[in-house]
Amino acid sequence: MEKLDIGTKIKQLRQQNKLTQAQLASRLKTSQDNVSIWERNKGCPSLIALTGLAKVFNVSCDYLLGVNSNNQYNVYQQF
Repeated sequence: MEKLDIGTKIKQLRQQNKLTQAQLASRLKTSQDNVSIWERNKGCPSLIALTGLAKVFNVSCDYLLGVNSNNQYNVYQQF
């Protein structure tokens, strides 16, 4: 199984959206330390933070978790 690299995705999405770690933390109501920890893959966001990240970046949780390489959420996708 492929290594989960959510930190790299969070950092790339944050930079693409021109947000600092502090700005992202503020939007998620968490600390800048937490964002730094996630981006360095030293810890993973909670489920609540994960859904918040998906909303902030307008991507699916599946994309953040590496389940789906397409960053668009498709409600009609077949299993």
